[in-house]
Amino acid sequence: MIRKIEKIVLLLIFTCLTSELIGQVQLNYTNLSIEHGLSQGMIIDMIQDKEGFIWAATMSGLNRYDGYAFKQYTHNPYDSNTLSSNAISSLFEDSKGRIWVGTYDSGVNVLDKKTGKFHRILLKNEKSKIVRNQINRGISEGESGIMYIPLEGEGMYIVDLPNDALLNNKAYIEKLNSNELLIVSAKDSTGQIWLLSNSGTKFLLSKNQCLEKCPPYINFPRSRCIIDGTKWAVEEMFQSYYTKEYYEQKKCKYGFPMEAIEYPKNTLWTIGITRGLYQYDITNHPMDKQLEWSKNIKYQDPNIELYTFIIDNNGILWAGTKGYGIKKINFNSSKFNHISPDFSVVFIVEDGLEIYINKHTSTWRYMIKFT
Repeated sequence: MIRKIEKIVLLLIFTCLTSELIGQVQLNYTNLSIEHGLSQGMIIDMIQDKEGFIWAATMSGLNRYDGYAFKQYTHNPYDSNTLSSNAISSLFEDSKGRIWVGTYDSGVNVLDKKTGKFHRILLKNEKSKIVRNQINRGISEGESGIMYIPLEGEGMYIVDLPNDALLNNKAYIEKLNSNELLIVSAKDSTGQIWLLSNSGTKFLLSKNQCLEKCPPYINFPRSRCIIDGTKWAVEEMFQSYYTKEYYEQKKCKYGFPMEAIEYPKNTLWTIGITRGLYQYDITNHPMDKQLEWSKNIKYQDPNIELYTFIIDNNGILWAGTKGYGIKKINFNSSKFNHISPDFSVVFIVEDGLEIYINKHTSTWRYMIKFT
């Protein structure tokens, strides 16, 4: 009898493992679109907050998903406690649990989740007149809760917004010492903030709040986390859009990743420059060397047209598309293979190389034969 039970257990384990391997080759998507309550199908940025809610930025407002339904946050010209604009460019949750919402044309907004009210911030430079207030992706939080906000065409701004500032509508704002057009911002695991200008110059943010040019021989550490501690940053992300290397990579079938997340350990998911989804095995890859994006591919879907993605606390991948809403992928949804879902099993018996299951004492059904 012990031998029979061992074979049954091995059969179940084999079924689980086989199902997982198949899932790595062909993923099943669940689509969430405007039919499910999204304000728009083009997803610009996504985060998961500390409470587990999924937040999605679009060009038609902010969306919060609780697992059942979407709640929309939009601009109301008659209410100053709403979003300053529906055209959202970036999202970030700070250490106080506040959601920072960057826009393409009206500065940054800070959501107090307890009240549901937004605090609007325009990044004004006293020495120059700013016509636009486009916030780039790459909002970061430094020591003591100080925020670093990248402003298109103006550089990087420091914003200090204590909790009481939401009540008196005041925030401390200061511009950093550079007029470079910054296009990438990332924070590594040591707390160091890195930036890239569109001229190809890399900067490091010093402790005295100054942008210092990074020597060309210093690369962004490949294994470090980007922005919020969940996403990777790789050196290719810190290439100028105007360099020869960038255009050569763009012509490549795979290209370098625009976003990258390691989940689970030694498995890297990326969105390539072609906006496809890729999965890499990095088990044996040295931490101090750059990845070759055409090798060790376990899964690929080059035609999915993604803009951004996250992997939540439960290991579910949420992929924001360029016009088709959110694609949700649950890696753990198919761990067991249902051999006979319409059959209520009371007993499982092994006879030689065959497995039988029993519904009632008088009804037996042959199911599995070992080879």
